[in-house]
Amino acid sequence: MFQCYGPIIFLKLGYHVNVVATDDPVIMREIMGKQDDVFSSRPRSIATDFLCYYGHDLAFAPMGPHWKTLRRICMEHLLTSKRLLSYRRQRQEEVMLMVQEIFALSMQGKVILLRKFLGAFSMNCITRMLLGKRFFGPAQSCRPEEAARFEKIIHESMVLLGLFNIGDYLPILRPFDLQGYERRARKAFASVDALQSELLNEHKLKKQRGDEDGGTTNFIDVLLSLREAGEEKLTDQTIKAIVQDVIAAGTDTSSATNEWAMAQLLRHPNVCKKAQEELDRVVGRERLVEEEDLPQLRYLRCIAMETMRLTPSGPFVIPHYSTKDTQLAGYDVPKGTQILISIYSHARNKKVWGKDAEVFYPERHWTDETKIENSNGLDMKHVMFGGGRRRCPGAALGLNLVMLALGHLLQCFDWSLPPNVVEIDMSEVAGLAAAPATPLQAIATPRLAIPLYNLPNP
Repeated sequence: MFQCYGPIIFLKLGYHVNVVATDDPVIMREIMGKQDDVFSSRPRSIATDFLCYYGHDLAFAPMGPHWKTLRRICMEHLLTSKRLLSYRRQRQEEVMLMVQEIFALSMQGKVILLRKFLGAFSMNCITRMLLGKRFFGPAQSCRPEEAARFEKIIHESMVLLGLFNIGDYLPILRPFDLQGYERRARKAFASVDALQSELLNEHKLKKQRGDEDGGTTNFIDVLLSLREAGEEKLTDQTIKAIVQDVIAAGTDTSSATNEWAMAQLLRHPNVCKKAQEELDRVVGRERLVEEEDLPQLRYLRCIAMETMRLTPSGPFVIPHYSTKDTQLAGYDVPKGTQILISIYSHARNKKVWGKDAEVFYPERHWTDETKIENSNGLDMKHVMFGGGRRRCPGAALGLNLVMLALGHLLQCFDWSLPPNVVEIDMSEVAGLAAAPATPLQAIATPRLAIPLYNLPNP
């Protein structure tokens, strides 16, 4: 589209919705940098009203005092380096459990459904951090039917948040609900809220009884303690919205990224071999990779960055919204305009990435010293986490989960396609986290000494 019409496109969707779309780095820098104060709000939609507690969350809340308070709470109390470091042991336990389960199946000659294990790893890391509970795999903290319900609710929310709904653009059609979207969103919200209320009440009851886990404090307990101490004015609705945001942002997205990465590595065995050689050189084969090793695994990082570039979690960053009349690239942009930044088109922009922009080539990042998890996105190359003040505050955690899982999968196993699979389906499903349309299956062959797979959890 941008190749035909240029780097900035104005669309009139319905009666009253103005949309500006771009994939141009210079214009993106204007939106998320120079005029960040103008474009940092969010548009409302049926999905965000129902699934994000009517703007009480962080990701979809309009710019204003409420959003600023939530952002500060997340950065000062929840997503600090010290607090994330305190959950390192839990992440190491989860990745080791994933390795052990895959190892057991590989010894039986069974095909590995990677989505199952990557999803469980991501979900358990996030829920242990948020709630102090494991929902999947051995030693789970709940019944299997509760885990299945939890997974279904989260997945449905992610799908709905990524779908187009005509009622958002033609309000006259909203009462007819032609797509059945609003009915589906209402039903999903009822399920989400019931689940979040159960989890919140469970933690309230534990605090009242004084029988909280003596281990690392989870996010819900931190938020409840801040409220009890009078440090923050947090309603139950806001706490539930924060929890929902972190689950949505940290589970399906990192799982999908790792599934895409493994698909690319199976299609490019030379890249897989190079990553394994780096792991052997940096970590060796006498122990398993740990989080402390990740900064030294430069090529593994390149693979993660290239995967997020070429197969981002969605075609656009979360829409921005102009709060006053302004100008952009010489054009008048009225107040109330939605801004769509196409990370899909940006990743294929030959002016940014060169003639081979559509090729999976991790080496393109080798000389790039940008810390994408710490930058504000204003280099305008690495925009998968957004940019400016609305940039994802959990970027460091997300990249960490991707590299930790990927590092273990490559260090511990050689990978190949099942005999009946000739070509990997690289199409994707719609949703806020765009996973492969066909779940990836592969054969895992252990490449380390057998005792390393049977180590007790750290």
